Amino acid sequence: MNGRIVIAGAGPAGLMLAGELALAGVPVTVMDPLTERSPTAPGMAINSGSVEVLDQRGLMDDIREETFVFPGAHFSLIWLDPTRRGQPRADAYMVPQTLLEEILERRATALGVELRRGQRVVGLTEHADRVEVAYDGPGGPGTLRGDYLVGCDGAHSAVRTCAGIGFAGTEDPCCGGVVGDVEVDFSELAREHLGAYVAPTGAVYTGGPVGPGLLRVITIRFDRPAPPHDAPVTVEEFFAEVHEITGTGLASGPPRWLSRFGDATRHAERYRQGRVLLAGDAAHVSYPVNGLGLSTALQDSANLGWKLAAQMRGWAPPGLLDSYHAERHPVGARVCRDARAQAYLSHPPERVTALREILGELLAFDDVQRYFLDMVSGAGDRYPMLPGPGTTGPLVGRRPPYVPVRTADGEVDVVSLLRGGRGVLLELCGDPRRAPDLAGWKDRVEVVGAEPTAAIPATAVLLRPDGHVAWAAPGDGHPGLTEALTAWFGAPLSSAAGVTA
Repeated sequence: MNGRIVIAGAGPAGLMLAGELALAGVPVTVMDPLTERSPTAPGMAINSGSVEVLDQRGLMDDIREETFVFPGAHFSLIWLDPTRRGQPRADAYMVPQTLLEEILERRATALGVELRRGQRVVGLTEHADRVEVAYDGPGGPGTLRGDYLVGCDGAHSAVRTCAGIGFAGTEDPCCGGVVGDVEVDFSELAREHLGAYVAPTGAVYTGGPVGPGLLRVITIRFDRPAPPHDAPVTVEEFFAEVHEITGTGLASGPPRWLSRFGDATRHAERYRQGRVLLAGDAAHVSYPVNGLGLSTALQDSANLGWKLAAQMRGWAPPGLLDSYHAERHPVGARVCRDARAQAYLSHPPERVTALREILGELLAFDDVQRYFLDMVSGAGDRYPMLPGPGTTGPLVGRRPPYVPVRTADGEVDVVSLLRGGRGVLLELCGDPRRAPDLAGWKDRVEVVGAEPTAAIPATAVLLRPDGHVAWAAPGDGHPGLTEALTAWFGAPLSSAAGVTA
């Protein structure tokens, strides 16, 4: 393979995507204007949907060693009960963005990704067969050629701007937040400073551990014009904000870093324009809540990575790369809507208190709980699949339940079957030897036999490399499997055709 993918941005979206492409054997160059990873990245949580995405590639193993489960789920700090999901799902985790980027970068470089720090994209020229990327850096200006260019370069994306892709949205000038890390003794921390809640004034406070003796503090106000996002935050202002919202002074050392943010909600008009694509904050930004921004970025990259790799390797069926926009753009729109709704449920208290009480009463119903849990967890995303036998059941389009299955090699989690980045036909037949022979797709799809489980109501499921179910057998046999394989994994090898038992 002589081609190359160029990615602008070495944040979570860019590094995740780079690793996905490199896992499939695609050469990748990542460019980032920073000369080293930022120690002040504000992200601090990933939802259960993204935990499952990371677990698919074995990346949660390192994360679990250095962080911990997020205690619960909420919608605008109206707390939900994850035990009422109805399907087993992964827990959410408190994961500082800096740690996540470190792990993703380590994986990407180990797979051979070229990481160029200190190089900023300043222009692009798209041709029929390539993209010429103009950049500037310590060594002066230059040009890099790629088959495709993916903008993962944040809310102020140079790639999106140079491609002329619109980024419309809104921002409340009175919503202003401050985020920072402070050293504390957790045994002496006031209860008001650990947890998350809406204060009687309508302001929001969040305090959560992000490391040994390290507290991530977030304050959000809605009652006065917010300073510009790039205005420095003084130590005095930070401690005054905490005291005003919580009513208690924060006993800590000086902040390690402080930053501002707002509630800008913006969404790219399209995620693909020819050979230019967008992912992460370059495609969507929203009010920071539920880890939605960070988690949606990871799931963008998981969706795009295998499709772009298929395009580069020459087996992508028609329309596969276009399905990235078709599947992820509606998700981005919902995330922007849901985050905005959560901001509106915080202030002013005299108007939203009744709404919050009514929503709390509605959450007594299991269906309502599941709806909101799916919304904030990212585990409820369901993509439309092609019509046909085996493509209309409750599993299809979603990720399978987060459960173990017993294979010939022992009990394994379903997500671990996707470690290699290929598709998987999981044959739940009770006898692994009865799994069909997929000789025509042996380079793209692995066949795994496992014992039946009540948690997965099907006799076989076809998993895409991003973990979503493309087909599920409604009973005996494999009606529609050949069509599903061809739709998502391209034509079979010329030496073999179709499914053989």
